[in-house]
Amino acid sequence: MKRIIGYKYLRADGSSINDEHGRVKYTRRWQTIPGNGAYVGSTWDGLCAGGVGEIIAEMECRKKLPIDGPDGVTCYRDVRVVRWLAPPTAEPQRVYYAALAEPQRVYNAALAEPQRVYYAAIAEPQRVYEAATAEPRRVYNAATAESLRVYYAATAESLRAYYAATAEPRRVYDAAIAESLRAYYAATAEAFVSMMRGCKPAKPKGGKP
Repeated sequence: MKRIIGYKYLRADGSSINDEHGRVKYTRRWQTIPGNGAYVGSTWDGLCAGGVGEIIAEMECRKKLPIDGPDGVTCYRDVRVVRWLAPPTAEPQRVYYAALAEPQRVYNAALAEPQRVYYAAIAEPQRVYEAATAEPRRVYNAATAESLRVYYAATAESLRAYYAATAEPRRVYDAAIAESLRAYYAATAEAFVSMMRGCKPAKPKGGKP
């Protein structure tokens, strides 16, 4: 079975930065973490989501929990420390951001054409929608019960037509975004792991917990 590895900033003694769910001191032995489990980062943003500590734990994780955390963060019930790392210095960070430059360029380039097609496709439905609701809006501003009924009826029909006309462009655009994001995040994860590998070994204060 494939090992799940993630990273977590900790205090100098190897304990969690935050104590909202109770402070935990992490060790090289498997631990069952109560509450929401251990918040473990798989990206640079995820690693820093809960704050920055004095030391980083590279963790092996088990039992993923269905908890919505920040982007790049996953909650696990069982974790153990594989090794202790000093926070990344300037060089690993430089390598990380250099590795992301090309995926970022590809991501932006991949979205440029779908964005152009999408906005071109919805321009006419947008114009028709605004034209169709101009008179109901004028009547609405006169504000009587009947004018409100006319306004909402016209708006509902115009919205229906607008969303029907833009459904396919939205589908194509969303599919392009999804694929571009998948490739970008895959490259981000690889660059993040490379950066972590460039960090120097460390030891928590007071010895290895």
